[in-house]
Amino acid sequence: MFKLSIRNLIDKKIRYALTAFAVLLGVSFVVASFVLSDSLRKVFNGIGGDIAAPVSVLVRTADPLGREADFNTIRPPVPLAVLESIRKVPGVTKASGDLQTISVGLTSSTGESVKPAQQGPPLIGSNWDGPEASVSAFELIEGVPPAAGQLGLDVDTAERFKLSVGDPLTVAGNGTYTMSAIVRFGKNNGGGAAYVVFDTSTAQKIFGTPGEFDSISVAGEKGISQSQLRNRISESLPEDYEAITGQQV
Repeated sequence: MFKLSIRNLIDKKIRYALTAFAVLLGVSFVVASFVLSDSLRKVFNGIGGDIAAPVSVLVRTADPLGREADFNTIRPPVPLAVLESIRKVPGVTKASGDLQTISVGLTSSTGESVKPAQQGPPLIGSNWDGPEASVSAFELIEGVPPAAGQLGLDVDTAERFKLSVGDPLTVAGNGTYTMSAIVRFGKNNGGGAAYVVFDTSTAQKIFGTPGEFDSISVAGEKGISQSQLRNRISESLPEDYEAITGQQV
């Protein structure tokens, strides 16, 4: 039996080699998928923690499918009218609408695609009107918050592509913008993702969401707990919306 096996192995060595290669290739794909999934999980867990840090209360549309509350669940947008009503709630010091997308392409003046250093983490487009107007984890490092025709880029990406305030960048399908700001997102600058920020009006135009937001971030007065502020805001919301504390984000 042993001699027969050896003879078959010698006679059909190409078949055995191809079989071994197929097994090796399959294992490689599985390992790569686990590595990529773990990388993305770490990035988005870090992003979620950074987003929640400055937020006392987050307002969003209630999930129409009744799924378990999850920050990553895709929900219908929140209209501007809800933001304006939240700003009138006692105890609210600042409220701003949130917009994010990973469907944005960015190119430098040399034609180089501006993207994260690692494969997996995305280039995230967001709205940001500066620290005075936005409840956000973005911090201004250099320059001024973006206005019409301008954008901001996170500090790690700017350094990697040797970009400076005043440089032109092309947004896919939307023309050329001037870089007015270098920003940092949270403590670790997003944990591997890259960020491009626009003022809210520009972001709504580029993202195709005029007059709408993904959610509303709220900062509250000192001395008012997140739960107290959430309850106050909940009383003012229409039926299809919900408020959660920053600790729940």
